[in-house]
Amino acid sequence: MKEADDHASEYKKLSWQDRLKVAAYLNSVAFDFDLNNPPRMDKTKFSAKSNQV
Repeated sequence: MKEADDHASEYKKLSWQDRLKVAAYLNSVAFDFDLNNPPRMDKTKFSAKSNQV
């Protein structure tokens, strides 16, 4: 059980690229979407304004 609980040390051994792949996989599982076809961001919900006066 202790071995199964120690994920951090295993992830620290991976490159940042591999950790990013793991994160993408976990997001696809959590939000139930195909890893090879993720949903597109709805850009109509966000806006940006300039701070210049």
